[in-house]
Amino acid sequence: EADDPEFSYSVLFEMSLYALKDVQRIDSALAGNLREQWHPRVRDDFRELKEYLERNRNTIEPFINRFYDNYLKMNEQPKGYRTYNEVIRWLIAYRKKSGALP
Repeated sequence: EADDPEFSYSVLFEMSLYALKDVQRIDSALAGNLREQWHPRVRDDFRELKEYLERNRNTIEPFINRFYDNYLKMNEQPKGYRTYNEVIRWLIAYRKKSGALP
């Protein structure tokens, strides 16, 4: 529910991960600087997430991702999986235009 602070935090956390991945692809130094500025809770949650993913690494996941990327491309999403990052960029642009972000 949107009124739940934990729910709101989890949504913002997830969106931040998408945005950071996009920044990382363009400018890894900037991405590192952004991570250093995170609130301690966000840093802890990010570390926990990375540890969890490492412990539960799926060896076939890269193949599944490649398959899904091709599936999206065949279904009129020419950028495939990268389309998700575009949605985040649109969201950030919208929030900036509305004054919700600096």
